[in-house]
Amino acid sequence: MKNFALLNHNAHSAHHAVLCAVLCAVLLIALAAPPLSAAPHPVHESVALSSSVQGGFINPAVLSYGRGTGIAYLQNYTDQGFNDDFTVYLHTKLLGYAYSSEQNKSFHTLTASFSLTDNVYFGTALHTSDFNEASSTWNSGLLLRPRPFLSIGATANLPPEADPTYTLGVALRPLSFSRPEAAHRMSLFADLPWTAEEIKLPKVGVHFEPVNGVQARLGYDLESQSFGFSFSIAISSVNGGTSISTDPSGNIESGTAFVQFAPRPFNHPQSFGNELYYEYDMGPGVYEAPQGMRTGPFYFLMNQNTLLNRLDELKEIADDPSISGLIFVNQHPQMSLSTMRELRDALLHLKSKGKQIYFYSNRMNTVEYSLAAATADKLYMHPQGSLDLRGLSASSPYLNSFFEKYGIEVENFRTGDYKTAYNFLSEDSMPPAEREALDYMLQGMLDELALVIEKGRGEQLNGSARELIKNGPYLKAEDALSAGLVDGLFQQDEFKAEIPAYIENRGIRNNQPPQQIRREWSKPPSTRVAFIQAVGPIHTGEGDPVRNIGAETTAAALKAAREDSRVEAILLRINSGGGSALASDIIAREVQLCLSGENAKPVIVSMGGTAASGGYYISAFADKIVASPFTLTGSIGVITIFPNIAEALEQHQIQWDVVKQGPQADFGALYRPLTTEERESINDYLQHTYNRFLQVVSEGRNIPQSEVEKVAGGRVWTGVQAQERGLVDTIGGYQEAIDILAEELDTSKEIELVNYTFVDTWGTVSLGRQSIIGSTLLNIRSQLSGSSQSPFEEFLPPELANFYRYYRASATKDPHVGLMLMPYYVEGATTAATFNEK
Repeated sequence: MKNFALLNHNAHSAHHAVLCAVLCAVLLIALAAPPLSAAPHPVHESVALSSSVQGGFINPAVLSYGRGTGIAYLQNYTDQGFNDDFTVYLHTKLLGYAYSSEQNKSFHTLTASFSLTDNVYFGTALHTSDFNEASSTWNSGLLLRPRPFLSIGATANLPPEADPTYTLGVALRPLSFSRPEAAHRMSLFADLPWTAEEIKLPKVGVHFEPVNGVQARLGYDLESQSFGFSFSIAISSVNGGTSISTDPSGNIESGTAFVQFAPRPFNHPQSFGNELYYEYDMGPGVYEAPQGMRTGPFYFLMNQNTLLNRLDELKEIADDPSISGLIFVNQHPQMSLSTMRELRDALLHLKSKGKQIYFYSNRMNTVEYSLAAATADKLYMHPQGSLDLRGLSASSPYLNSFFEKYGIEVENFRTGDYKTAYNFLSEDSMPPAEREALDYMLQGMLDELALVIEKGRGEQLNGSARELIKNGPYLKAEDALSAGLVDGLFQQDEFKAEIPAYIENRGIRNNQPPQQIRREWSKPPSTRVAFIQAVGPIHTGEGDPVRNIGAETTAAALKAAREDSRVEAILLRINSGGGSALASDIIAREVQLCLSGENAKPVIVSMGGTAASGGYYISAFADKIVASPFTLTGSIGVITIFPNIAEALEQHQIQWDVVKQGPQADFGALYRPLTTEERESINDYLQHTYNRFLQVVSEGRNIPQSEVEKVAGGRVWTGVQAQERGLVDTIGGYQEAIDILAEELDTSKEIELVNYTFVDTWGTVSLGRQSIIGSTLLNIRSQLSGSSQSPFEEFLPPELANFYRYYRASATKDPHVGLMLMPYYVEGATTAATFNEK
């Protein structure tokens, strides 16, 4: 399983720009300020290795690495006992302040540190008693950790009345070569100091950490012939210990006792035999794209409870030894079956790491139950709860007779009997071709649903999953228990009496514990991959990246990723039922341009719950297509409608006159029917557009066009059915797409996803989880832009609401042109949020 991390393109670029500016300012200050002398470094510490509370005073660059951050108190002593000298400090990874009392004098230390790039850190510190330039010392440092076994540090100490002192240090972790997992247990160092006048003898030493949180450090200075030693113990986020320095005779010259409170734990609870369970909250929904709104050149992300973020979080939990398991209590997140399957895979990966999963719910629908059944070690329900597990259905009203009653005619032009997006407007009932396609598609989805449940519940089921699904819903919880669908029925307090984590009073948190302070020296090199989301209906012009797909916006993102020499590949995530044929072709062309040329790079498509019609069109040129078994895809065809109300006008004795220059000036007008010549022109245009669609699929998928026509005609397939017909390469989700990317690039490096979706904005601002204020702002923005759900949609059945939303976003921008739409709403498998994230 390939690792991957998600960054934002704009934030990533801005981060480096800010760092460069800060670095320039700090260097100018350091060069301009006359400095002063500071106390010599402790013998047991190194500019390349320091990992104690004193690290920021030795090489300020180490603070960016993280171990010296937090609040600390240091008290000095001698062989005569404690004296009045002490230091108190507060350090973050960026800024720090320390107050010291030394020989009845007060000193202040101001520190700034930051990462210049991966594995390279810079820091500088000002040590002063009165902020007078003539009595202030600057200490600047660099820390380079290019390999897991190698650390290089350098400092420049600039005193006010003496020559500057420079130190170069090198540290090695010899166990990296034989036991990489224990590399941090032992580190060796050597520091070489010099001035303009002389090169001094080095100091050498060793650091041990036999148990996480227990450290011992020993050093010997060949120049002064003195020893230094320290010992510390850390429990969770508290670290305490002592250090001593000797004179050449071995007598204690000075010592320091210290205690540190860090923002991140030094070790995990399991280091001391404890176990921690995480009561996981999935939120109101798991969405394809974050909620947000554009304000000028900025995009505000108000809720990032996205599938990709959830997968990242679950992977972190899987790799976190402090967490023994997850507990889900009354979780009812809105999600599609395809989203459920990706979460299932992430939870199964978590279980493969030895962690346990428990589910408890007062009620469950098909999607919620499928996730629980597939992953839970134990699955319990409330005695008065219900399990709404049943088969899948797709339904639609048919309005033709209703329209005829009022003198309204809707002419439905389509390329193929299976292109059925507008059938509900032009037909009296479901045509045979539409029924055939829907029945076959739902059969495939039910097969996959049954497979998910059977793999999870196995022999616990009292019958096949398919039959149990058909026998639902289970309105009485006792019936679900009798069918073997759940393990027990308990009140919520009784459920806690069944779970070992509760019974044994082990730690249970309702928030994810922070990651422990890092011990690895080097972040491994990564492969930069552009991540682009295409969510919602497709239309020409600019789009809203989290609600709809504008050809200009998405094409610009693809172009920027293609032309960026740092990007090695593109991951295009699609969740769309289509829209404008023209817009789809513009986006598909940008994908095609990635296949060859100076900046050629692979494009991998990952399909969400829906990638059909125009959504499939923009996928076709990709190197590989990955779809969920529950993805609705295909729908290769073109459609358009022309309503006319001529008869209604006549019934109500409404006269509608026109003045026009040119016989076709009122082409497509509502007040008259189409002429024979106009119908022929429309059909000719749709066939031309359809032929282009077939050509794109044929070229992109390397399938003869005659073979494409056999699976086209507007027919919709599940991901598995599409794979069987050559329209999809692999079944899976994000993780499978990442694995394919690594294979295509022939790399073992971590995949670094850089978000190019918002490339046409100056930057994105994350506001975290959605708040009441954020929700209100989002609703106001949606009403003003008309790009989200309108009040009218609240009164429509889901399938009609989906059509209306697509029609507003697509057809109103490109009236009377060919559209690529996939209209189906499959009850229990897809949600309205598939097309419009709420």
